[in-house]
Amino acid sequence: MAAASAAYAQEHMAEPDNGTNPARLRRLAQVSFEHLDLLGDSSRGTFKGIFETPIAEKTSFRITLPLARVNDDDEAVKDDFRRGDIALRLNHIYDVNHERGIVLQGELTTDSASKPELGSGKTVFKGTYIYALFLKGSDIFGPSFSQNNSFGGDPTRPRINNLLVDLYYVPKLADRRHYLTIDPAVTFDWENKTQYGSLSVTYGRVLGPAFGGSSQVYIKPSVYLGGHRTADWGIEVAFKLLGF
Repeated sequence: MAAASAAYAQEHMAEPDNGTNPARLRRLAQVSFEHLDLLGDSSRGTFKGIFETPIAEKTSFRITLPLARVNDDDEAVKDDFRRGDIALRLNHIYDVNHERGIVLQGELTTDSASKPELGSGKTVFKGTYIYALFLKGSDIFGPSFSQNNSFGGDPTRPRINNLLVDLYYVPKLADRRHYLTIDPAVTFDWENKTQYGSLSVTYGRVLGPAFGGSSQVYIKPSVYLGGHRTADWGIEVAFKLLGF
């Protein structure tokens, strides 16, 4: 069994990587911009720089550096884009075979925003469990469960205690230069005893070789559902480089 698993993992890693398989380590650099339409007349714009790299045989490290701006009543804050909360993440492939992959993640979002409105005012730890199923036809169904808890920080800011259940799905497209992911999700806010839903769809396009790796772009629209949702809709665009 161990030999079969190792053989599959070796074959699996030899396949072209478009970044959609959660049970695969990768070296990645990404820049993105997300617009989030908040409830009321506010909106939030965030530039993100992401770098991820393997640090052991089954483990990778990721850092996310955001620059954010909040608009209120269609008027931007005077400071324009400033530093948001920096996030550090460890990603560990617990086990993988021809049928499924098990992934464990631990992410620490630091209370490091330069302005109160650009961060949560708390340090937040997120623990994630991913069970990725490799289906017939090379589709992937990878439900995940992420528990977020805050500690420290500004005592006047709301505590964070929620569970995100994400039913991640990747259909295989005939043209491998294109990819699609579908993310229906539900957030359970234990602190306020509420919940809300969301749906994100990502369409990506592989551009080709660049800087020693594979370059691609994607667009990701999102909608939020329910009376206790934190936003109405959002859209993200990004450029990323894999395997350089």
